[in-house]
Amino acid sequence: MNDVISMERDIIQAVSEQLEDERVIANLELRRWLKQMIAESADRLDCLKLVAEEEGASLGVAVKEATGVVAGTLSQMFGKLRDHPLANMVRDDLIAMNLTETNYSMLYTLALAVGHSKCADIAFNGVESAPPIILALTEMLPGLVTSDLALEAPLVNPEAEATVLAAVHDAWNA
Repeated sequence: MNDVISMERDIIQAVSEQLEDERVIANLELRRWLKQMIAESADRLDCLKLVAEEEGASLGVAVKEATGVVAGTLSQMFGKLRDHPLANMVRDDLIAMNLTETNYSMLYTLALAVGHSKCADIAFNGVESAPPIILALTEMLPGLVTSDLALEAPLVNPEAEATVLAAVHDAWNA
């Protein structure tokens, strides 16, 4: 349980720092999704803390073994936050949300398997809330990449964003 709590804390801290970036402040849609990411993580974190306090170590050992790698991966990734292109920040957020969804899928399975309804409810929320954020950030990413590139040099293929979005839509609809 502690590793899941650490994962949520890492997300909240890193994304909160991103909200202070001028480029994020200027991008209202991105800012809205990042705020939602923080709010949902904070809600789950509060619930996880309550369950951890109620259950003590009994559930925590099984969860720690199942999810320990995820928190370490997020911590390393977000620990490398620096002044890099906005597209790279969003890429890192996408990685975090995909890991979050995977982590909560594992936790949901574990909680259902051992009959822990409170933990299952929290995990189901994590499974259910990640995809809309993942899809929204995925939609934004090609435009952010081309915007970042355009700051450095003229784009050779101004249709790149539309081409990538079409490919992503085709892939997700397959």
